[in-house]
Formats: sequence, structure tokens, C-alpha cells
Amino acid sequence: MNEDFFSLILLAGGKGHRFGAKVPKQFLIFNGKALARHSFDLFVTIKEIREIIIVCPTAYRSYFPTSPNIKFATPGKERQDSLENGFHQLSSKTNFILTHDAARPLIRKAEVLALMQEGIKTGAATLGTKVTSTIKSTCPEGTVTKTLERSSLWNIQTPQLLKYSLLKEGLQLLKTKPHTLTDDVSIAELLNHPVQIIEGRDDNLKVTTPADLTLLKMYHDTQS
Repeated sequence: MNEDFFSLILLAGGKGHRFGAKVPKQFLIFNGKALARHSFDLFVTIKEIREIIIVCPTAYRSYFPTSPNIKFATPGKERQDSLENGFHQLSSKTNFILTHDAARPLIRKAEVLALMQEGIKTGAATLGTKVTSTIKSTCPEGTVTKTLERSSLWNIQTPQLLKYSLLKEGLQLLKTKPHTLTDDVSIAELLNHPVQIIEGRDDNLKVTTPADLTLLKMYHDTQS
């Protein structure tokens, strides 16, 4: 793994309308620093990650330190637009790209390393947790059409990982066959490339609502 060049795209461009705060949720202060800085500060300790591309509005770039290995990109309209903007800032040496939601502050180093190790073998990998609730699909009117087999269902998290050539091909495909994607390894799925799931933890949650911030504090206090 030491010979591979990993880059990270930290997606911090969301407006956070559902949270309802004055600033985007990823820049709310949690335990003394912005949510986005918690995962950022972890990633910079991983020597295999040679550069970090932060996708965020210009007004929030001062939340991060300056370094030759830290670059910035402008957020796009959709998630894949932000991802593509970050992609264009990558070093030509990049072999593998990690992507991470800046509003997921409690990621752990061991899980990142496990994802990177698996990603080298498969070219596409993601963290996730097994679904434990009963999940039903419905018609538009709300009537149940099917109860899904939960043993094969996963809640998908980030970080996610894609091989450089795979992400490049997928972004090109999206220009001719537009899709709205809610995660990044869906690009591999569009190319019929297998995606490996590495089991993560429930506390690697993404802050979306004020209730999530309360739950995050509980998880953090439990870890401490």
C-alpha cells in the first residue's frame, strides 16, 4: 500500500438546509472545532494519503490549514458535480481516491486503513453497517408492495474509495447518461464494477438534523 498514491476528496460544500443553522452544518462547532475539521485532522495523520482536496465555499476555506498538499475546489449543484470539481484538482500521481462527507466527524483510523487495503484489491469499496430494522417498499400512495430481505441490506457510509481510472470513466459516463447519485461508489455500479462493503460502526453518523448533533455528542462522550 505504501507505493500507491491515495488522495482524499473531502466533500464540505453542502448548504445544510435541513439543519436550519446560520452556517452549513459541517462548519458548526463541535467539541471545540468545526465538524469538518474532526475528520480532516484524522486524515492528515495517515501517511498514505498524499493530498487532500477540500470541496467547500471560498468563505469557509479559512477553517483549514494551508499546505502544498491541501487544495480546494468549488462545490457544484449536485454531489457528483462537487466530486468532479474535486477530481480535476487531483495530482497526476493519484492511483486511488477516498471521498468523505465532512459532516461525519467520528471516523476512525483503523476503518480508513481497512477501506484502503480492500480498495487496492477491488477498485471500489465503502464502509457500511448492516440494516437491523424491517424495511418495506411502497407504491407512491404509501401502500406496501414488498418487505425487503434485510440480511442483504446495508446502510452506506463514507469514506468510500474508487480507483482513479474508474472514477474518471464514471464521471465521463455521467455526462452522456445523467444520474443523480447520493453516494460516490454508485459511479462504479453504473459501470457494472463490483463494490466491496467493509463493515463500519453505527457512530460514524452523518449530521443532518439537530437531533443528529445530540446523538453525536452521546457517541463522542461514550468514546472518550
